[in-house]
Amino acid sequence: MREKLILLILLFGCVFVQIFFGRNFSFFPDMIVLAVVFAGIFFGANFAAWFGIMAGFLRGCFSSGPLFLDVFLFLAIGIVSSFLANKFYKYSPVVQAFIAAVAMFVLIAGHTLYSNLMRGSSVNILYLAAENWKMLGVTILFSPIFFVAIKKIVKMQV
Repeated sequence: MREKLILLILLFGCVFVQIFFGRNFSFFPDMIVLAVVFAGIFFGANFAAWFGIMAGFLRGCFSSGPLFLDVFLFLAIGIVSSFLANKFYKYSPVVQAFIAAVAMFVLIAGHTLYSNLMRGSSVNILYLAAENWKMLGVTILFSPIFFVAIKKIVKMQV
């Protein structure tokens, strides 16, 4: 229970850091996604779903998109992360980076599909990935380092 409370406090810190630093640097990792992926990998689907809803709500409050879309996408990211962590060796940095990459794909695909269906645009998923390649690459490469740091802060016994 203590670990989950610390992780929730860290989520607020990630939101704060991402709002103030993420907007100014194109190569800043998406720390909110990484926090949800961490919850999915190390705390299971139930907690990750709840944590994803909370993270999606916080991110949606500070984004220009619809709030429900972020809530739904982060819920999905938490569940998908937990599912993938159960299928692979979750302590491997390569697996953690892979799960972070899948989470980023879910986020970009969800926003693209919503934009194409509701707004009538014809944005391509690959176009958005190419446009945000710095942020995607840094998020994926930074994920194992982020997870090690969070495990130390949360004081998880691994």
